[in-house]
Amino acid sequence: MSATLTAAQAQENKLEGRTPAAVGPVERVVWALPVEPASLDPAQANEFVIAQVLANACESLFVLDPEFKIQNWLATSVSQPDQAT
Repeated sequence: MSATLTAAQAQENKLEGRTPAAVGPVERVVWALPVEPASLDPAQANEFVIAQVLANACESLFVLDPEFKIQNWLATSVSQPDQAT
């Protein structure tokens, strides 16, 4: 069995290069997951599926670049007052 889209259907289902900016609060978000999240803490997300959901719902202060160096993301600066903190 195969399916062929008409030109109108293809245009209707066209993927955009980026998601439009939000215009207000979202009333509800539903994700179909194979397992229940053990935690909504991104640092505790040890399952790939849950980590993917959290990555789309939460932004990090820092990210790893392609060379695995820590780069600021939401953080604008970092300070360490002493070695204990």
